[in-house]
Amino acid sequence: MTLFLFAGPHNWFELRYFLLRLPVRFGRSRTFFLAAFSGIGLLTVSYVSLPLLYNLNLWPGGDWTIPLAAWNTLMLFWTGLLVWLRGKQRHTRDWSLTIPVMFILISVNWVVPQLFSLAIVYLHPS
Repeated sequence: MTLFLFAGPHNWFELRYFLLRLPVRFGRSRTFFLAAFSGIGLLTVSYVSLPLLYNLNLWPGGDWTIPLAAWNTLMLFWTGLLVWLRGKQRHTRDWSLTIPVMFILISVNWVVPQLFSLAIVYLHPS
């Protein structure tokens, strides 16, 4: 209960901080920000539509893990894309492990999607 009580204000403070730190012109980071904002929009709309999909009973036996794992997979692809795009801007570091780590996390997600979703909530950096 405490998590849900404080998550809203916490996220609003993060949004405010982000908007204050956002550059006026994106410059070389234009592709990164377009991918970031597109992913935020797509993932938000798809996450909000998950209860609607659940009520339509499109999966046999009401198996809720399939759309949940699919959403987690989209989120991991988006995160991997953002890390890869950021790595292209900094040539001093080697970001080649991004893709294998992303696929390992996707495979763990498909084994236990409920626990993976819970881990996203509790283990994400803030």
